[in-house]
Amino acid sequence: MKFSKTQSYSLLAAALAVASTVAAHRTRVQSFGPELAHQVYHSPSAEADFAEIHSYFAGPAENPTKVATDFVEKHLTSSDYIIKNAYTSKHNGITHVYLRQVVEGLEVVNGDINVNVDSNGNVISYGDSFFKGGAVDSDGLLSIRDWIQQEGEAILEQGRQLAFGGRKSRGSQ
Repeated sequence: MKFSKTQSYSLLAAALAVASTVAAHRTRVQSFGPELAHQVYHSPSAEADFAEIHSYFAGPAENPTKVATDFVEKHLTSSDYIIKNAYTSKHNGITHVYLRQVVEGLEVVNGDINVNVDSNGNVISYGDSFFKGGAVDSDGLLSIRDWIQQEGEAILEQGRQLAFGGRKSRGSQ
């Protein structure tokens, strides 16, 4: 049987291709991010087993918005909030609930929480930027007039320091 040059080169290329795949080895790709534990919130229920079976046949047992607000109250904050938006994604059935923090009847800018609830009523993820500090004491706040006067005195003092190179003495006020 006689081989042509084209057939010989093809056979040689095939042999080299097979040999190179055998010699190749796989390496594990290292993650460059932190290893984070995944958390799941299961909505409280006295009949949890029945609810799982029931949800399989009849859909979710609880309103996803209620699941989200229960989660926020139990795990994140006791402060007041309002529901700004809630919708269910059509492509994956996840309900996204967005809440805004309220202090003394005023919405807190960037005081937001988003909670994502799957179709079975499980919280799958959340993120928040709520203010978690103590309540502001309104008795210690300055009126606008007092604040302007205090700032004006501070500016005058800075001018004196620049002009005369020092602070005024405590006795000369």
